[in-house]
Formats: sequence, structure tokens, C-alpha cells
Amino acid sequence: MINWAGSAVLLSLVFFGCQRTSGSEQARYYDDGRLKPSVALIPIIDSTEPISSWSLSEELTQSMVHKLNAHGKLFLVDKNKAKGVYNQLGSSHNPFGNQLDWIKSACRGQDFAVFMELIEHEEVPLLTRQDDDPDKCAAQLNISLRIRVIDLRVDEPKIILQEIIHDRHHIPRPFTKFHFHQEPWGKESFSISPMGLAHAQLVKEVSSRIEAYILLTVQASKGF
Repeated sequence: MINWAGSAVLLSLVFFGCQRTSGSEQARYYDDGRLKPSVALIPIIDSTEPISSWSLSEELTQSMVHKLNAHGKLFLVDKNKAKGVYNQLGSSHNPFGNQLDWIKSACRGQDFAVFMELIEHEEVPLLTRQDDDPDKCAAQLNISLRIRVIDLRVDEPKIILQEIIHDRHHIPRPFTKFHFHQEPWGKESFSISPMGLAHAQLVKEVSSRIEAYILLTVQASKGF
């Protein structure tokens, strides 16, 4: 006697399993069948003094992954693999140093690797005189992010983008750290806070440059 209930469950598991595999494979290709560049977006290195109750590295990295995935121009490696490379970083594995050979083996199978470092994230009072009280004036949020994008398709890893992006955001006095309680990342109102808006602009700017340089490099290598 056939166990129809058991068969139905088994068929549904097979069906949905095939759907997940198919969707994953489709994400690697453009609609015209061309293979997307495979990119290892390594979690951001945060070298700043902690000023928030959450991980800026996690927030900004996830936001960039979401932005790039939404554009659909690049295929990003699984986040666990990217985190595995991040965990290897140290004095002997410096992604911003001169020795790049280790990156090719660490990111085996990927076309490009993206490394970023948050080197500045600070709210600075806009004092007009030496005797000004910081809690009675506006401020400026200074953010600096270092980027390095490396082409791994060639025998010797090649840097295709290397720069530091500096963003400056004015913060009115009522919204400085002396008067305004910053809602943490993940809360609904974070996105409309001064810091949330500043981070959104940074993510948009950086992800756009990463995508543009990788796509231009791929086109150039194909003789377009």
C-alpha cells in the first residue's frame, strides 16, 4: 500500500529544493545568458573608536550587499565564505599591503575581491570660537572609508580601484549627540536619523563605484 502522505511530502521537498537550486543558478546569469562577475565582498574592517551600540561593520556591509544584490549586476559570494576570508586578515594578510598573492588563494574561484576599511566615523562640534560650548552648536559627521578592489582573473592579482572616500554631513544642533538619542540600526526610525541618512548616502556612493569599476574592467578585458 502506497503512503500517499509521505510521497506528497517527499515530492514537495524535491520540488522546493529544485526551486532553490534553480534560483541560485539563475542569479549567476544575466537575462541574456551571460555569466555575471563573481565577487567576494569582504566584511568591512572597522578601525574607528566605537560610538554606537551596534557593529558599524555589520551594518554597512549588509547594506552594501543588499544594494548590490538589488542592482543585480554582480554575483556576490556567500557571506559565510566572505567572512572566512575576513577571519584570515592580520599582520601577514594585509589586504591594503603590497603582497596580494594570498588573496587569490583565499578567494579561490572568484573573479574579484573587495576590501574596505572604515578609518573615520566621528561627530565633531562646529565651534566658531575657542570658548564655544560643544552642546550649544551644530556638528559635522565625518566618515572616511578606504576601498580596494582586486581583479583575480589574471595570474597576478591586480588592483583596479583604490581610494579613500570622505563624506561630511551637517548635523543641526537639536540632532547632535548632546541632544538627540540615536536610534540603533534595525529600528524603524534609524533610516531617517542623521546617521542613518549619512550611512545610506555612503552605501549608495561606494556600491555604485564598486559596481562601475568591476563592470568596466570586465568590458575592457573582452575588448568592448
